[in-house]
Amino acid sequence: MDLNDIITAYNDAATFISGYAATDVTGDRVVDLTDVVLTYNNSNAFVSKVTP
Repeated sequence: MDLNDIITAYNDAATFISGYAATDVTGDRVVDLTDVVLTYNNSNAFVSKVTP
């Protein structure tokens, strides 16, 4: 996760995106401040996904 992910989550939260969205980190079908905070925290912890 990086700054781009935080900005995307923030923009989706600001425009009240609902339904299936990649920025819905919590899985509650609403992009809100909780998703932005989790994205920010994961970015600070340098969380990443390793795939083969």
